[in-house]
Amino acid sequence: MLAEERKLWQREKHQLQLKNIELENQIDMKKNELEHCHKKLQHMNERAESEQKKAENLIALAEKRKRENEKLHSEIIELKDQLQAKQAVNEDFEAQKNIKALEQMLKEKEQELTDLSEFYNALIFKERSNNDELQGARKELIEGLKNHSKIYIGVKTLGDLDLKAFQVAAKRRYTALEEANERAVELCSMWEDYVGDSNWNPYKVIMDETGKIMEIIDEEDKKLKNLKTELGDEVYKVVTTSLMELNEHNSSGRYKIQELWNFKAGRKATLKEGVAYILKQWNALKNMKRRRN
Repeated sequence: MLAEERKLWQREKHQLQLKNIELENQIDMKKNELEHCHKKLQHMNERAESEQKKAENLIALAEKRKRENEKLHSEIIELKDQLQAKQAVNEDFEAQKNIKALEQMLKEKEQELTDLSEFYNALIFKERSNNDELQGARKELIEGLKNHSKIYIGVKTLGDLDLKAFQVAAKRRYTALEEANERAVELCSMWEDYVGDSNWNPYKVIMDETGKIMEIIDEEDKKLKNLKTELGDEVYKVVTTSLMELNEHNSSGRYKIQELWNFKAGRKATLKEGVAYILKQWNALKNMKRRRN
């Protein structure tokens, strides 16, 4: 009897040891996966910084070349005018020499303009390629942060309206809580449809102090004025903020889009901010596990 019990105990012990070895192997595999993920994130962060700097430098250089192009184009027009004037008025030997010199200068300037134009186009193409790569990285981050908290860096659905503001407004108009909540959901849904309707144009074009043309909310828009009167300033702010965000980030269709968002600053997050945030969360998680062990 004791021998049988001992055999049974030995068998269970071996099974537990095997399970323990299997679990340790799985833990090692997970550790390796997480380390690989960590290295990938660090690489993404370095790449994001590098690509962002490249894009900024390329844009600055392209703008500089564009200004040089415009200046050169003006010089060519001026040279052509001088050439035509000299050809019309002067016929002597000295004038002919001047004309030939102007013709040569004009030829050189036109070649320079062609070279600059080609260079400018190459810069624009490169900047677009960099931008495509950065957009791909942004999509990866958006996918990874979808279910994370929205305290600092997270994913915001542009076009979604905050239901809380509608609930507060509805409670002022309806005494029964259930009725107020139902009405709040209906109103929020209705205004999300309005916000996403590209046929509705509640904007106006203005020129700021620097001479820059920009679009702002048209406070005289009839629909918005009625909204403010009926539901109050808070709901009005929620709707107009959403309209401005969509107009800035997705003006082509005004349909809902998910965007990497800096909730603390109330703006679109940079790729660098997104990757840095994930790395920070990762390091905090690692430190927490170390303390537990």
